[in-house]
Amino acid sequence: MWSDRFVTYVLLSGADYADLTLKAFSIWLLANGILCTLDPNQADDAWGGEAEDTTAGGRAKIRVIGGNCMALGTFCHALALEKSPTQAFGLAFIPIVANLLSCLYLSPADFKDAGVKLGPVYGWIAALLVGIATLAFPEAVASAA
Repeated sequence: MWSDRFVTYVLLSGADYADLTLKAFSIWLLANGILCTLDPNQADDAWGGEAEDTTAGGRAKIRVIGGNCMALGTFCHALALEKSPTQAFGLAFIPIVANLLSCLYLSPADFKDAGVKLGPVYGWIAALLVGIATLAFPEAVASAA
């Protein structure tokens, strides 16, 4: 996409407006990720998707893409706010956990129809929560120890 190339060029060139570009790009990613997660059919229409994307498997795929967009948007925004890369990485786990929880409780039929076994997701949620605690909030973990 042209927008990805533009953002990459601006960030690597060190342009004066690089911070603003990164913040705007992160908000764009977050907005698209939320749309994909909450209303995959609408997102599919907005992005000109194929007919098979309206099936349960297609909706599940779009929801996963939405979670990844939200994670990348969170990571980019945290970096734009001058968080450390490690902390930004931990903060990016938060929308992934939220997306997994929405898959488990708001739209489990889409994933079951797509052949996804939801049981192992709980293990991933637990691992991500540990990552959030240790990477995103290391001071809180250190003070609790």
